[in-house]
Amino acid sequence: MRRLIACVIFLLGFLWPCWNQTYQGRLPGIKGHQIDPGKQLWVWSDQVLRVHQTDTLFFDQSFLQAGNIYSIDVYNPLKVLVFFKDQSQILWVDNRGAALRSTLNFMDIGLEQASAVASGYDNGLWVVTGQDMTLIRLNQHLKEEFKVPNLHQLTKDPQAEIAWMLEQQNRLYLVSKTGCISVWDIFGGLISVFQIGQLPETTELHRCPGGILLQNEQTEVRLLSNPQRPPEIKKRTADQTGFSVDRQKDSYRWHSNPDKK
Repeated sequence: MRRLIACVIFLLGFLWPCWNQTYQGRLPGIKGHQIDPGKQLWVWSDQVLRVHQTDTLFFDQSFLQAGNIYSIDVYNPLKVLVFFKDQSQILWVDNRGAALRSTLNFMDIGLEQASAVASGYDNGLWVVTGQDMTLIRLNQHLKEEFKVPNLHQLTKDPQAEIAWMLEQQNRLYLVSKTGCISVWDIFGGLISVFQIGQLPETTELHRCPGGILLQNEQTEVRLLSNPQRPPEIKKRTADQTGFSVDRQKDSYRWHSNPDKK
């Protein structure tokens, strides 16, 4: 019995650091991060995509030819969506950064300049076009299933430019730079609209249990899928994702288990 207890204590002492590790790194021009369902950290700058698992650096992937990375979506960690907004292009990569297909230009499938994209259910794709503010749902074959035009009229946000978008638990969340959050069902029906005020460019949108989490250097906004419950806005005191960044030093810190800090 004593030997068994000693073995358990030894194993806990050996494995605990693996569950509770902090990694510090540096990436010039760091723009954002996401944490996928497998607890891998994805960090990016304009042209470099980096992936960590606990304290292990998996890879740095450069996209010099494709353009500047605007956002990524880790909804499916085996098919990560990389969005090059200025070029109106997207690319899918696997969990080690290898391209799953060639870069897709939205003009090639008859779409205008895209302002935001997001991965969706059944390997589908959500796109918001920038000029006419239309939400479009594409299936896994990139064929249009339906569209919702005139988003700015529906959300009563005439200055809206959708900058962030995510699908989470059968809800689609659209967030404009003016701080308008609109919640939609996965069939294009508008559920609710909230206004939280102007958001800085450094704002990031993350999935969290039951909804979404918006974060920037000053504030964090949590919105759950309950359409009657308004967003919870508070001064940012700790990063719920375990990630912090010092943009002046181009450095970041990731705690792989933020609840154990």
